[in-house]
Amino acid sequence: MMVEEEIRLYASHHQFYVQDSEPRGTADDPSFWTKEASDNCLASGDGLLAVGTGTYGFVKVRVEQHDSEPPLDLSAWDHVTICGLEVRTRFLLIMGCLSQSGLFFEVKPRQYRVRACHANLAESEQEVPSTWTGEFHDWYVIQFWPGKLSKPKVLKRR
Repeated sequence: MMVEEEIRLYASHHQFYVQDSEPRGTADDPSFWTKEASDNCLASGDGLLAVGTGTYGFVKVRVEQHDSEPPLDLSAWDHVTICGLEVRTRFLLIMGCLSQSGLFFEVKPRQYRVRACHANLAESEQEVPSTWTGEFHDWYVIQFWPGKLSKPKVLKRR
């Protein structure tokens, strides 16, 4: 069984969050956005993950909830990371970094594996004319399923 939803998020400060609805960790913690986390485009805290984006603006994010690890075609993505996340409440939330709301997934409190797939990053890194008013087109797929906690790992580096 797979549950899938899509959202347009404001990726303020080049990031969005995947988190427990009541995370214990915070993005303000000095150990959150380390140099390694920045290089990997994935920061990890207690009940909180931040996915680094190419865009400081609106991005499309598709979120997929799976019963087990879904297949992955690395050639379809620019950058892919995976990490563990412990959810202690009944909700996993995907939201922009300064947002008050986002997508809620009702889940069992447990440990999850979270995979972040980044697409079309080159477009978000181009030189932007000062008169430009459009949007970038980098987009993201977040997949999560029950699994053991693990440290962030890059499966494909851009």
